This record gives sequence, structure tokens and C-alpha cells, in this order.
Amino acid sequence: MAGPAAVLTIADLQLVSALRHGDPAAWASLWARWKGPLWTICGAMAADRDQAVALLAGLYADLPALARGFTPDLPLCCQVGAAAFAGLSRELELPAPAGIDVAIPVAVQVPTADRIRDILDRLDPVVRLTYLVDLYFSCPAPLLAALLDVDPNHLRNARAQAAWTLIQKAAP
Repeated sequence: MAGPAAVLTIADLQLVSALRHGDPAAWASLWARWKGPLWTICGAMAADRDQAVALLAGLYADLPALARGFTPDLPLCCQVGAAAFAGLSRELELPAPAGIDVAIPVAVQVPTADRIRDILDRLDPVVRLTYLVDLYFSCPAPLLAALLDVDPNHLRNARAQAAWTLIQKAAP
């Protein structure tokens, strides 16, 4: 299930305004909207369920303060995605996305759900996190890169590597 498109909506503008003023109801609304995708990303990045719970708890603790700094000039989904990317990168001690080589497979196939889980588990953690944030937050690479202060080409390469790896045909 992909996240919403990276656009500014009136509802998001109102929510960002309320978040910036510290409105608890706005925080509850933001959390209700994004906790599912955040849980999925934490689960995919963690070694086990306990670590996933700890990662989600860390995001839950950090997001209210970060949300006060959200700007009405940028899509909310991108700001939440960037906050998740930065928070999980920090907690998992991941390096900034850089120098990711893209390997294009000779043969491709549509993977099963089990194969996708297996492939995601084996991806480099930075590539996996980039793919998951892209999947759930649909933020354009230049905007996410600007929010994270990284080269957008590094994010594009990570996205491409994840996509090509997912559809690479398994060896017989």
C-alpha cells in the first residue's frame, strides 16, 4: 500500500499549523495517520519484534518535537518520511546514503510476498530504509534529499538498487 502523493492539501496545512502550535489533538491525528506505515518500516528494519517496538517508541517520542518544526511549504508526507528516515538512521547507526551501485539483472520476475520479505531482509540497511520510506511516503528524491541534506542521486541509486533487486530472477 503506497502512501499518499507528495502534495500539499488544505487538511495537511491545517494539521501542520496545529502541530506547530503544539496542539495535542493534531499530534494524535498525525500519529493515527502514520503509525501503520511507521510500524511496517520499523518492523522491516529491525532484527526482531522487540527492536521494532523500540524503534517505533523512539519515533513516537521524537516526532512531537520534530512536528513543531514542520513547515507548511512542504508536503506533510515528505516531512514525516524524512523524520522517520533520520530517526531510524540515527537509532540504527546507518551511514548517509552514498556510493550505492545499481546492479541491473539479466532476467527479471514478479516476486512473491515471501520472496519480497526475504529480499528486503538481505538488502543493505540504507537501501532498505530508502526503499521503505519511498514506498510509504512517496516523497520525490530531490525534496527528501533536501530534507535529509544528502545528494538526491544517492537516494535515486538506493531506490533503483532496491527495485532491481526485488524483481531480479532467482537463480534456478
